Amino acid sequence: MVGVLWLIALGLVLSMRPAAAGSASPAIEAERANHTAAVARRTVAALDALTEVLQGAIGNARTGSALIVDGSDPAGPPLEAAADTLESGSGRGTDAIEAVAALAATLQSARPDMSPPQLALAPAELLGIASQLRESAQAAVPFVERRLAAQATLESLATAIVALTANRPDDATAAIASARDARAIVAAWREPPPELAVWLNTTGAMLSTAQQIADALAAGDAAAANAAGEAYRLAAEQAAGADRALALSIAEVGSGMTNTPLRRLAGASQAVDDARAMADSIARALGS
Repeated sequence: MVGVLWLIALGLVLSMRPAAAGSASPAIEAERANHTAAVARRTVAALDALTEVLQGAIGNARTGSALIVDGSDPAGPPLEAAADTLESGSGRGTDAIEAVAALAATLQSARPDMSPPQLALAPAELLGIASQLRESAQAAVPFVERRLAAQATLESLATAIVALTANRPDDATAAIASARDARAIVAAWREPPPELAVWLNTTGAMLSTAQQIADALAAGDAAAANAAGEAYRLAAEQAAGADRALALSIAEVGSGMTNTPLRRLAGASQAVDDARAMADSIARALGS
């Protein structure tokens, strides 16, 4: 129906076009300018409606991307919300594309001296981005689980060291077992970033030597405990570098999970802004 109405409106414009420029009636020219300005204003409105959809999706997508790295809250819900916004608003994308095309056709017939706006947006662009956001939401679940497991590893290791310092080898052994369980989740990462190997090697050595200390304390072997303590100290010297490697891995992989849909959203938003600016300038130039 919208397409038919645009064709009717375009036919009216064509019927008003004079055979020669010199014979153009001022009244007809004014009517033609007013009609074109009205089409431009409708185009601006359609683009504004699409901008509202895109900005809502961008806000949720950025929140989800940040939560993948931060892990304080689940990243899936905002990413899914961004996808929902794009899917429910895909009709506005179609309306905007049709409105820009209608304005271009109107300018071609009524004001060929004016350049029409361009909207570099495919009809299924919003649905494609929504699909990518849903994939990111699904991939975020195991990624965040591994990130939290890495944190749990370090927390349990710290608990073990406190217990060892207090000469409680049984408590230390229990904490070390918890740390190893958490670390196993991180170690099961398929195709991990290369930097993660540094963290896995360091934490593995620290857990092993911590267990040696616990065993020596349980056996009352002070010499063995001291030797294991020195080995732990040497392993712990790599802890700072291992933490940086872990942080780098989390940041790079986490942000990379949403890079493509966020980049596409930014590109679509910029394209809409450019088209709107041009349509608005046309409306202002021809409006009364």
